Amino acid sequence: LPRSSHQCVTTKSYMYLFGGEFTSKDHSKFRHYGDTWRLDLSTYVWEQLMFSGPGAAPSARSGHRMVAYKNVVVLFGGFYDTGKTT
Repeated sequence: LPRSSHQCVTTKSYMYLFGGEFTSKDHSKFRHYGDTWRLDLSTYVWEQLMFSGPGAAPSARSGHRMVAYKNVVVLFGGFYDTGKTT
């Protein structure tokens, strides 16, 4: 499925992609993505990164920001679906 409102950051060797959202053309379907992908910039091969344990991965979201600083990728903000309707 296509995605929008995701974020990517690059380091020397990789580009990291996290999150985003899918909205169908008629807006009848919507979902947030919570997956993390890494692109090797020397081979252009994508790898999905899997995290385990509570709090190991951020919650699915869109509209967030990411920055790479030294050896750390920092993710902050964004919108997520609480499952509640108002």
